Amino acid sequence: MESLRSATSNRVRWTCVSLCTVLVALFGITSIAIATPPTREDSQLPIGIPFIFQDTLGNNPCGFAVEVIITANKEVITTFTRQNGVTSINTTGVLKVQLRNTVTDESIDRNISGAILGTLNADGSITQSGPGPSLWVFDPGVAPDLPRLAVISGRTVSILGPGTAFTFVSRRGTYEDLCTTLAA
Repeated sequence: MESLRSATSNRVRWTCVSLCTVLVALFGITSIAIATPPTREDSQLPIGIPFIFQDTLGNNPCGFAVEVIITANKEVITTFTRQNGVTSINTTGVLKVQLRNTVTDESIDRNISGAILGTLNADGSITQSGPGPSLWVFDPGVAPDLPRLAVISGRTVSILGPGTAFTFVSRRGTYEDLCTTLAA
């Protein structure tokens, strides 16, 4: 009698394990099958067209005009929409610029290919983080511990929005003060 109960108990246990395994596999495959594939597009930043770099208020961050020319752009923007509604935008690839002091004609080339990961937040803002190197121009008072025009090599975190708001959250790593470099 004891062995009959034991055999019945084992059969019930294996039946439950088998059923659970099939359900997990079925729902796991179903969720993979309905995931939205990411979209990919090339960055539209134009190569070779000079423009004067300004902050969002139209100010010149260096006290002299700095002209920027994109010399290489192989960036790809990949957008992922998750099942939970979170959208992530990942920008990767080569991006190089030449910056020129229009008064002295001093110019420098910089690689600013640091990947950027942006996450759309529920309030409409975008949290972006990147490992650097990246080119930054700051409005007065936004990042008081940093120069107004800089290449930052290291992790940065910032929030764009909601609306026109911008918050520079953190920086790890080094930076180059481009106004000082170009003024020399």
